[in-house]
Parts: sequence; structure tokens; C-alpha cells
Amino acid sequence: MLTFAALATTTTLHHGSKKNQEILKNEIMDRKYIEENIIKIIRDEVSYPLEIEISLSDNLFTIIGLDSLDYVEVIMNIEKFFDVYVSDDSMDRFSTAKELVDFVVESKNQ
Repeated sequence: MLTFAALATTTTLHHGSKKNQEILKNEIMDRKYIEENIIKIIRDEVSYPLEIEISLSDNLFTIIGLDSLDYVEVIMNIEKFFDVYVSDDSMDRFSTAKELVDFVVESKNQ
């Protein structure tokens, strides 16, 4: 038989884990939203055909075909869309859409 204290602890743990599941679900949904919109921003910049899939691991320059001007435009559009700031030092570290997604996720979670 559970005591009141044990029951209260069990209930708290149960609700706590449910809350953690909701937080995790929101983070996953937020990441998916960020992924989809970064891919859309990249696709719009280079007029990439819809029938060709852009993977998060595709190199922005060698596979997708961004040039330096396209890249700056993509970064500016990401900054505007997600309300984040990409410093000049940070710009050189992105070579895939996944790296851009990771940056936005980290920026939004600070």
C-alpha cells in the first residue's frame, strides 16, 4: 500500500515525465519547422527544382551549388526569418543545411 507521500511522489514523477515528453515533442516539432524552412530558404535562393530533394547533409556549395553571394543571401534570409544573428566569424563555419539548422536551434534555445 502506498503512503500519501509515496503517492504524491509517484504522481509528481509521472507528471514531470509527461511534461518532459511535451517539451521534447515541442523541441522536435520546432526543429522540424526550422529544417523545413531552412531548406525552403536555400531552395528559393538557388531556384532548386522541387522534384530534387535537398538533404540536410548536402554541401551548400559543391552539391547544392550556392556561390558566395547566394550564401550571404541565405544567411540574411535565415537571420530575418528566424530572428537570429549570425556573426561574420560564424558565417565561415556552415557548409551544410544541418549546420545551419543546428545553429538556429542553439540560438533559439539560449
